[in-house]
Amino acid sequence: MSGGASLSALGGRGTLGLLSTAVAFDVAGQSVQEGEYRPGQRVLAVQTALTFGPLLSTSWRLNTALGATAGGGNVAANNFYYDENKSWEQEAFWGAVGAGSGTYFSSLISNSLKDMPSSVAIPYFQTPATTTIPLPAATSVGKGVETILHGSPAFVPQPDISPKPDTERGEE
Repeated sequence: MSGGASLSALGGRGTLGLLSTAVAFDVAGQSVQEGEYRPGQRVLAVQTALTFGPLLSTSWRLNTALGATAGGGNVAANNFYYDENKSWEQEAFWGAVGAGSGTYFSSLISNSLKDMPSSVAIPYFQTPATTTIPLPAATSVGKGVETILHGSPAFVPQPDISPKPDTERGEE
């Protein structure tokens, strides 16, 4: 399935969710790493999310491969756009770790919390009346953890792998 076909299957709400998550993690990652606003990086992050996001599944193995491809590809595109030489291999590694662990722990948490009650009744102070407080669904908690882990590579700074000048011989 191509990115466009799977993106259309998401619908507007799913597409906006991917878009807003990509922008939020990119803004936070840029703030933590360089502190400068790079609009091209934002556009590339959104494009990467909209390309690879619809392809994610419940398989941590597949998502590990997609995370590596998305992370390495995003850094390679940024390297081209900004004329940099950052390590796409390292970002591919962190993308794989984020996507794979996010899917794995999402499933683990969702399954372990499946018997969690949907709400809790709390009594009013010194009265027999109670108020009901709804709790998040187990799948919502799992998906929240998955989203955080998927986006966490945005906070890992990528080293510049350009060759260093040979200062011992006086060359620059």
